[in-house]
Amino acid sequence: LRKIIHSAHQVIAVSQFTADQVKQLEPSAAVTVIHPAAGITSTLTPQVVANLPAEFILSVGRLVERKGFDQVIKSLEQFPTLHYVLAGNGADQARLQQLAQRIGVTNRVHVYNQLTDHEIAYLYQHCLFLVMPSRQLADGDVEGFGIVVLEANSFGKVAIGGQAGGMPDAIQDGKTGLLVDGTNQTAITKAIASLLDVDYRHS
Repeated sequence: LRKIIHSAHQVIAVSQFTADQVKQLEPSAAVTVIHPAAGITSTLTPQVVANLPAEFILSVGRLVERKGFDQVIKSLEQFPTLHYVLAGNGADQARLQQLAQRIGVTNRVHVYNQLTDHEIAYLYQHCLFLVMPSRQLADGDVEGFGIVVLEANSFGKVAIGGQAGGMPDAIQDGKTGLLVDGTNQTAITKAIASLLDVDYRHS
């Protein structure tokens, strides 16, 4: 990778975090940050998704550990009526569903696989807000940006995102969403409570 970057005339990074990683590999590299555009926006015609709960928070993306979906499921214990919709596929699905069962929130965690962009547009349109408290794993796996945040914003929805990786490039903290430590369960729960406008006091 270092050899490729060294021989490149120009490197385009999706976030400042990614640009910094490139610079660490090759300090002389010419790096420009260009944020990706949202793929699903409010200009797309929504297609109804059946059997949705009346009110729900939403996550969209591959079901992998770094996304922090497990932290959201754990937070549901503090909100007895809150439903959580997950739209995506991935190797972490079984673990997430086992976690939901273990803590007794299975009936409030709804996983949808193989949705079309039009169906995901419907989820963005009807959710309360987006949540993706991503974190950096021990092996370095981390979120490079946060396109789903821009997608949610397109539908007028704010987002909770993790402070790790490139997510801070996607969220204007306090304006388009909230940035939290994706490893801190209390911080994530407080952020959810804040957007739900309910009291939360960690015991």
